[in-house]
Amino acid sequence: MTYFGKNIKKIRGVKNLSQQAFADLFDLKRGTLGAYEEGRSEPKIDTLLRITKHFQITLEDILTRELKVNELLQFKDDLLFQSKVSWDENFTQIPCITKSQLKNYPSYHSKPHYIKDLPTITIPSNSSKDLRALVISSLEMNNYGKGFSPKDVVIGEEMSIEKMISSDKQFLGFIVLEDEILFRNILIQDEKIILRAFHPSVDEMEVEKEQILEAWKIIHAFYYKLPEIESPFENKLSILESELKALKQKLK
Repeated sequence: MTYFGKNIKKIRGVKNLSQQAFADLFDLKRGTLGAYEEGRSEPKIDTLLRITKHFQITLEDILTRELKVNELLQFKDDLLFQSKVSWDENFTQIPCITKSQLKNYPSYHSKPHYIKDLPTITIPSNSSKDLRALVISSLEMNNYGKGFSPKDVVIGEEMSIEKMISSDKQFLGFIVLEDEILFRNILIQDEKIILRAFHPSVDEMEVEKEQILEAWKIIHAFYYKLPEIESPFENKLSILESELKALKQKLK
């Protein structure tokens, strides 16, 4: 008779694991684990090795003496067992365009090895579509404290140019051109692609669809600092200013 059964029962208690959860971690049946804990059966050597290796316990310690709680608290606490948890089903790793990659990305955007080597951002999403993250590096999409600031991160869903022109009249996104990446409010007017920044000093521009290498429609945004909360009055005023600016553009 060894102390194995008592020790694994104590481990379960310290780690707050049910018999089934513990058994699943080591590919055991619940009944088999119960037999170990009750002293009715002893484990095979491969089972012993897997458990001791995981918790970094010596075979001598787990078999020949009753382990103390304070000892167990110091053992390796890695019970998630990454091979057992389907992270890919719940989390998505998204290639991220950082400030240092703004110049290189347009040249290498179609190279799989380049995209693979980009830093990634992991978010709780199981999207099957291609996503791309962009770290904001300027104040072009900021209007005196409102909007997006450097170090904010936006995440876009890839759009074909044809879909962009046919289905969306206005959306927030970033487009990849031959020599730059522009994060803008994108408007489609009679198949014209118009890019507008939030900052009033940045001129609006028009691009041809042939110039666009990639287009990403923003679906998530993460703020480095919490944005100011607008009052309903300020929000309505902002909308009116935007509509007035658009009207002036049409009258030119």
